[in-house]
Amino acid sequence: MNVVAVYSRTAERAKKFAENHGLKYWYTDMDEMLKRPDIDLVSVIIPNYLHAMAALKAIEHDKHVIVEKTFTTTVEDAAKVVDAVKEERLKSYVRREHALLTRRFAEPSR
Repeated sequence: MNVVAVYSRTAERAKKFAENHGLKYWYTDMDEMLKRPDIDLVSVIIPNYLHAMAALKAIEHDKHVIVEKTFTTTVEDAAKVVDAVKEERLKSYVRREHALLTRRFAEPSR
């Protein structure tokens, strides 16, 4: 998997992230980023109240989505995202923040 671009609501944050991670492309306009044909999957890592909006925009642009936990802030928004994924025959996944780290520390020591 290759990270192609980053989006942030502020140019300063987007540019800094791109520079720190060797990315050529950064955006402050989500729709512009989502028009890229070389993006297949979008990882939604923004404030929880924006998860449904970002996931739905990605789905509208025929992108698979990974959404950080909390998936959405309302049951209605969750249903909209799930319905859109099914309708477009895309894949979605809810990622629990720091899941690997949590599992590592939860394992009994030997």
